[in-house]
Amino acid sequence: MEVLEKTGDPASYDPGKGFMYLIDGRGQKCLQQLNPELFTKLVDSSVGMADAKIGVLTPKGLTERVNPIKDAARKSYWIPRHAFVGLLLDEAKQKENISLSVDVAIDDITFDGDEFRVKASTSAAPLEGLSGSLLVAADGYRSDVRDKLEELDGARGHYAVDKRDSPSAGLRYKVLTLPGEFKLDTPAGEKDFSSDGFYAVRGVSARKAKQKLGLIPVRKEFGTRTANLITYEDDVVWEADTLESFKEYAAEQWPHFPLEDLVSEEELARFAQNRGGRFPKPQYCRSAMWLPDDGAQSAAVLIGDALHSLPPDIGQGVNSALQDVTVLASCLDAAGSGGTRGAATAYQDTRMPDVRALIDIVQVAAPFQRLRFV
Repeated sequence: MEVLEKTGDPASYDPGKGFMYLIDGRGQKCLQQLNPELFTKLVDSSVGMADAKIGVLTPKGLTERVNPIKDAARKSYWIPRHAFVGLLLDEAKQKENISLSVDVAIDDITFDGDEFRVKASTSAAPLEGLSGSLLVAADGYRSDVRDKLEELDGARGHYAVDKRDSPSAGLRYKVLTLPGEFKLDTPAGEKDFSSDGFYAVRGVSARKAKQKLGLIPVRKEFGTRTANLITYEDDVVWEADTLESFKEYAAEQWPHFPLEDLVSEEELARFAQNRGGRFPKPQYCRSAMWLPDDGAQSAAVLIGDALHSLPPDIGQGVNSALQDVTVLASCLDAAGSGGTRGAATAYQDTRMPDVRALIDIVQVAAPFQRLRFV
């Protein structure tokens, strides 16, 4: 199996994409199917949520509470994106039948009636001999491979993306890196901000829209944690794009949260200049596979955001992508050698009902929760 990766190191920490993943029961089951040790490593690298510790910081002080989940045996696990990708990457590197190339640019994909042929290169040299009967597109919600499948299919619209509206679609976000644990002076005295709790730092600006910083749990061993800022498209915080202008904004918005004491000027400047990202509309591709018309035993399939992309309201992006992988693996195993076409058909039949249901649910589940937080 040839894996072509666009980035130089998919498990590196990018402060602009310091997302946290919540691996729920479905994702955990997928990890156990892939390798039970992966689930053990997840537990050892994450915060298991049985009782959610929640703190709200305002100028009046820190208010804390504990919200127990209904079934303590059904934990979900918070883990930084780069750490989780690192677990999967380490697992892949141990497989003799997986060859990973990084820093890859895809120049073209063709189908010769029997196999797919991929023209690609790294910064060092072209990659030779990239061909096979199964092509797996896992290149994100702006998938170039998906566009190529539409071309191979004769531009009949089978690989068009069905987009829906939702309250959180289009919200802008960016991520600030904070210390993992710290103490702050409050009207009630010095308070600990532990790494395994949720915290909302509420804004108090009288002249601007009040914005929150949302801190998500993380294992203290990581040494850092992230604070999410999520706003509407036109919020004035996006105009505070220099170190000094953001310091001024932060002093007015969060005077009770001394960012300059917690974060380096370099990180504050990076955060100010970062243009962040936008939550996508709930969307899915109308077909999860492509088959040649002549019945040849070749196929292409879409997984992850290339097949379905949704805002993070119900935390299903990573979990549904994991399920794509395990379902595809099961279909390939069941089809056996030379059964690529049948495996791709079974994969589509299995996954598409769930994909469409997720897209429907995310439009109404927990609307605006990313703005409200607590």
